Amino acid sequence: KMNKFKVPDYWFWKNFFNKKEILDLNKLINKHKLTEKIVGQDPKAGNSVKTSKVYWVSYKNIKDKIEKLIDNILDVNQHNFGYNLFEIRNPLLNYNIYNKGGEYSFHCDSSTSPTHDIKLTLLINISTKQYTGGEFCLLKTETPSFISDFTEPGDVILLRSHLLHKVNPVKNGTRESLTMFLTGPKFI
Repeated sequence: KMNKFKVPDYWFWKNFFNKKEILDLNKLINKHKLTEKIVGQDPKAGNSVKTSKVYWVSYKNIKDKIEKLIDNILDVNQHNFGYNLFEIRNPLLNYNIYNKGGEYSFHCDSSTSPTHDIKLTLLINISTKQYTGGEFCLLKTETPSFISDFTEPGDVILLRSHLLHKVNPVKNGTRESLTMFLTGPKFI
């Protein structure tokens, strides 16, 4: 009889960061955020629509605040996803700000590089203000699945980057998140 092991589509940590840690992380992000990226229709993401402000943040500037999380992620990958990941040196992370009406339609995260692919997408809910809407959803069947584990500041989700996912429109308030892409050798 053969054992069957189901590989997860995503992994989550509820309240990985406490309120003070989120406030400290936000101070660093706002101090070190780089040029705003122009968003709208994203050809790299299947022409999906993203209506949010996005800034780049250098990993080295916030590394001390998220290093414990990165250690957890590498452990989860080793034991649950099994991807060959490159060493994390100094990638640029996306600081996403979704105001009322802001959304990101269904897309998957991928790379156009001839040498590497995005294997895992890391999302950290860093919102400091209340918001409604802005739910994170995965599409694995014909019906999107709302991921209820990613609704509060400090929540973290790690997902397989090739899965279709989206952010529903924000109804009120401001939803903020930090996104990091973990890369590895090209899928063949």
